Amino acid sequence: MGEIMPWIWLGVIIFTVVYEFLTYDLESIWFTVGAVVALLLSFFEKIFEPWVQLLVFGGVSVIMLITLRKWTRKIVSSEFIPTNADSLIGKEITIGNVSSKNQAEAKVNGVTWSIEEEHKAKLEEGQTVVIKRIEGNKLIVEKEEQK
Repeated sequence: MGEIMPWIWLGVIIFTVVYEFLTYDLESIWFTVGAVVALLLSFFEKIFEPWVQLLVFGGVSVIMLITLRKWTRKIVSSEFIPTNADSLIGKEITIGNVSSKNQAEAKVNGVTWSIEEEHKAKLEEGQTVVIKRIEGNKLIVEKEEQK
């Protein structure tokens, strides 16, 4: 079994590295480090039996996870990055078309947006509203009199 262990650890390394590239969240890097250490131990199979390699793999992975996870979370954290569309928040706009299902549209800076009233109140064509937030491709608005 000792002769196959370097190949097993190499497989674990390849799997965890590929998984890491697919997720970008530093989720499997800990196991990659543990597998590298176990791979190095597997070259000394007479001293470090497979069960010892497995224990070292688990131990190194857990230690890496516990000690570095908080630090890497700060690096990888997905902070809010404002976009040009965020400049629309707080702007007054005039409602354009309103369908029978209270689905409204308005043109803002040359772009047609779907409009939804924040409190689900009925919107009317020509009504002036204030943009409160953006959810996907919808502007969430509030009627002026509710300010």
